[in-house]
Amino acid sequence: MQADGSSIDTDPADPNETATHKVVLELTGNEGGNALSDIYVNYSVDPAYNGSVANVTKEDVLRVGVDVDESGDIDQQAKDLKRVLHPHNGTLVFDFGGDTSLKDNESVIVVFNNTTNPTTGEYNVSVDVNTGSKFDPVNTTLKVGPNVTDYETNETEVTGYEPASDHDEIIDSAPPNPGQTATHHVAIATSSNEVGNSLSDIQVNYHADGSFDGSVQDVGIEDVKKVGFDIDGDGDIDVSTMDDLKSVTTTNVGETVTFDFGGNYGIKDDYGVIVVYSDVQNPTSPGNYTVQADINVQSTKNPRTGSLVLANYTFRNLTLHNYTALNATYNNTTVLNSTWNNTTIVNSTFTNVTQNRTVWTNVTVQNATLNNTTFYNTTWRNVSVVNETWCNQTWQNVTVTNTTWANGTACNVTWTDSTLRNATWNNTTIYNTSLVNVTWQNTSVVNSTLVNTTWNNTTVWNTTLNNTTVVNSTLVNTTWNNTTTTNVTVTNATLTNVTFQNVTLSNVTISNVTWTNVTITNETWENTSVTNATWSNATLANGTWENTSFYEFDLTDTTFENVTFDDSDVRDVTFEDTSLDEIAHDRSRLENFTVDDEDLDDGVVDDEKIKKEKKYIKKTNNGDGNS
Repeated sequence: MQADGSSIDTDPADPNETATHKVVLELTGNEGGNALSDIYVNYSVDPAYNGSVANVTKEDVLRVGVDVDESGDIDQQAKDLKRVLHPHNGTLVFDFGGDTSLKDNESVIVVFNNTTNPTTGEYNVSVDVNTGSKFDPVNTTLKVGPNVTDYETNETEVTGYEPASDHDEIIDSAPPNPGQTATHHVAIATSSNEVGNSLSDIQVNYHADGSFDGSVQDVGIEDVKKVGFDIDGDGDIDVSTMDDLKSVTTTNVGETVTFDFGGNYGIKDDYGVIVVYSDVQNPTSPGNYTVQADINVQSTKNPRTGSLVLANYTFRNLTLHNYTALNATYNNTTVLNSTWNNTTIVNSTFTNVTQNRTVWTNVTVQNATLNNTTFYNTTWRNVSVVNETWCNQTWQNVTVTNTTWANGTACNVTWTDSTLRNATWNNTTIYNTSLVNVTWQNTSVVNSTLVNTTWNNTTVWNTTLNNTTVVNSTLVNTTWNNTTTTNVTVTNATLTNVTFQNVTLSNVTISNVTWTNVTITNETWENTSVTNATWSNATLANGTWENTSFYEFDLTDTTFENVTFDDSDVRDVTFEDTSLDEIAHDRSRLENFTVDDEDLDDGVVDDEKIKKEKKYIKKTNNGDGNS
């Protein structure tokens, strides 16, 4: 059934990552003349496959239809997708209503989100169409790994945008932001005096609004993304006229664009005409701009007037490839089920923006401001955030991977049920922030400040904190594993039910900190100062404290086990209900100890020996602090 042109590709191609898959099925022989009833994709045909498509639903389908001209893009949309079925684990069936016709040598394309890639490797995937009439699948190969190229094209692609409900139906812009290069979508209902004639031209006149300061001067024939007839009134092109487009010209100081055709397509009753073109420069200010659109201008002259509205848009099933947003403003905007690939956002403002089920890959955000922005079920991958201000943010079910945050400020931010992996925070200030059920993995925090921060049910793995200040912060039910902290200051903090495992603290200052129900295992403290600290119900095991100072230190119900003090200074310390097991101190100063109800084992074992030990220290240190 399918020829060798069938394929399956993933974006991104990284193993174990949430990804978008594109399936192409080239048709031959027995499918010509039939209607599309289903698309079958079976990953489980390969026993080595260990990814997942269990979460793919109808809402995850970004686009589906027929490639008529072998361009690799959809020319005829399949608008009758009813549901996505999961007949068994690892298999998807996209079920259609039978309204889309198929011809020989065409290709069926379906693009969908919410898959989970398997581990690195090549996997057989079985694909087919119309399995109810004849089941003859062929195998394609899904390639996953760090050296695999993502499937996105080298051209800018903007798809799936949809205007908000209060926008005019004649023209809309993607993105809908002032001062930005955009793609415009024009839809014109045909009039009675146009029916029966051939399509000779489409004209879009922005010059009708005297306040329009944008431009269509750069729009050329290569910028036309699609053009044709909407037969059933659903807003999609059913009959493409791309092969009849002859030229694109601009007039009125670059504010009117005309698309000329060869006249080979007739206009029928109730047809709509649609043209989508890029390289439009939006006007510099938000607002409503009068635009006139017409067809067959020379013969009928019946322009329709609409409004280009910039702001308050909803983006659904949006794909941005190799896209640059410069000096853009996003106000009261919603982004749903969208993918941003190789996108640059510079000097832009996001206000009251919601992003839901959106993937950001290879994105750079620079000199931008995000206010009152919400990210739900969003994935950030290979993202660079530079010189940003992020305030009043909510992040929920968000995955951040291989992301760099530099010279930024984050304030009044809530992170919930989220994962940060292989991320770097550099010269960043974070304050009034709450982290709940968050995992930090292989993350580096450098030259940063965390103020008034709450960490709740948070896991920190393989993370580095360097030249970082933590002030007025609370850590609750938090686990730190294989973490290095260097040149860090922790002040006025509370740690409750926290576990530190395989942690290194170097050149760290801890002041006015309360530790409750804290477990510290396999830790190294080096060149560290602990002042005015309270430890309650805490355990320290298998630790080394080197060149470390403890002043005005209160330990209650605390256990020290297999701990070594080396070149350390411990003064004004109170031990209450504390267990000291196998404690060694070398060249360390112990002064002004208060010991109450302690259990001293293999170290200083009783009050009398404490006195003798203190007397010995005083006698032998000769004022140099060494014993």
